[in-house]
Amino acid sequence: MLSLVIFAFAVYALVVHYTSHPTLSKENERIYFHSWDYDNPFEGYVRIHDIRPGAFGDFMYPGSYNYTNSYSGDAYQRFLLIRLPSYLGGDKNDTSSFRAYSRIDIESHCIVSYNLRDFFQIVDPCHNERYRVFDGASYYFGVSMFDKPVENALPQLDLVSDNDGFLYVKPPIWTVDQNGIVGEGRHVFWEQTLATSKIMLKEYNNNIKTGIKMPFTVENGTLSLFDITHDGKKSQFHYISNNSAITTVTIDVTYCNCTKPADDLESYMLKENPQAWKFDDHLIYAAPTYYGIKDEQFYYIGFYENGYQVFIETPMHFTEGMQVALTFFNGTKLSDLEQVG
Repeated sequence: MLSLVIFAFAVYALVVHYTSHPTLSKENERIYFHSWDYDNPFEGYVRIHDIRPGAFGDFMYPGSYNYTNSYSGDAYQRFLLIRLPSYLGGDKNDTSSFRAYSRIDIESHCIVSYNLRDFFQIVDPCHNERYRVFDGASYYFGVSMFDKPVENALPQLDLVSDNDGFLYVKPPIWTVDQNGIVGEGRHVFWEQTLATSKIMLKEYNNNIKTGIKMPFTVENGTLSLFDITHDGKKSQFHYISNNSAITTVTIDVTYCNCTKPADDLESYMLKENPQAWKFDDHLIYAAPTYYGIKDEQFYYIGFYENGYQVFIETPMHFTEGMQVALTFFNGTKLSDLEQVG
């Protein structure tokens, strides 16, 4: 059933031709909600407890109403209503657990979807642009080569609730430095993204107990945490460069109750010329992935610690990738490593 929902969203990923923008509602407006949660279907004026963590649906604003079906109505009035997943604080029984974003992508103007299959991300099916669910910020923040405007987040509505728990939209300010402009975006500056990332990491640590302490920055501080996704078994930590989102690192953390790879060296070690490096009682594995420009070799890096498998996927050379791994082992230098396999 979930695959059908995702397929339906993909089919609906058409370029929107509307040119009108939402007008301003002068009062708080109660949300008439259409759920996409087939395990907990809901339609009507929605209260906090009607939506479980991680679930989502959509509504119209302004003029929230029971429209004919999920594809009717002015696309510029369509908004996603998401209850954050539990690992990001979605268990709180107040409006801090909810987000409401425009469904119009700020670049392609296609209809964005909330992708549950690939963890929890908002995705533009036309350009594959992704937005983090916590604040709607674009993964492609700061890519100047595409001449992106300053706006790098989806427009967002502010929510309040009444004494009965019904959710309402507060009257927005349709400017790029406030709630944003539908179809154009919302200002999010680098310092804001870092502050939000720290909040996300704190929420994750409070809700997901692991034996791995995740760093906020890696590679000598040149890459900062941007997003955290979790599917119940595996967590992914996404890092981007401080000056360009072209350089990214994804770190997968999975509990396996193991101390070393299985005999097949796990899927990421099924490469040519895998290597093993040792310091003290620790082993770090490295395997070449592909060759870039002028036969430059890049590496997957992995290690096992406290029963967890940590897998680092980087578009980096061996030295840079290994420095990311050594971030987890304070004080360890490249010169401390000895190749043993």
